[in-house]
Amino acid sequence: MSRLERLYSPPEIGAPGKRAARSRRRDLLLAAVFALTMVAVAVVAVALVIPGLFGGTYRLQTYFADASGLTPGLEVVQNGYSIGMLESLRPVFPGRDAEAGHCPGPDGAPASSQRPCFRALLRIRGDWPVAEGTRAQRGSSGILQGEVIHLLPGGGSGRLADGARIP
Repeated sequence: MSRLERLYSPPEIGAPGKRAARSRRRDLLLAAVFALTMVAVAVVAVALVIPGLFGGTYRLQTYFADASGLTPGLEVVQNGYSIGMLESLRPVFPGRDAEAGHCPGPDGAPASSQRPCFRALLRIRGDWPVAEGTRAQRGSSGILQGEVIHLLPGGGSGRLADGARIP
């Protein structure tokens, strides 16, 4: 087949022409680039919104007598600045769980041997020092805003290690 015949031969019946095929390939490539860009933007946005999501954190534990308003994902704040989040919350039963001795009673009274308390695992940014003597308190972050866990700074000079307990 000569070059001239190839240039002027009609396309196969039902087959797209060369221009249409190139156009479809270009459109698919642009759509793929757009989709990958949107996935990257979503990952960056989630990493900015949730502190310490991709590592660089340490965990502290605290115990609450009442779990009302506490849900995983709740913000942990110190001096008005978000330093972490509540990773998990689970009940601790007296007589069944060894860590029941850490449970506070309602309003700071001694813990009851009948009621469970709740262990909260806090995920804190790795670069944020939490001083010894710090106390955890449940509260509101402001008018028309939800619950948060406030960390009230302690007077200790040392930094709490990973897995430490906050009263």
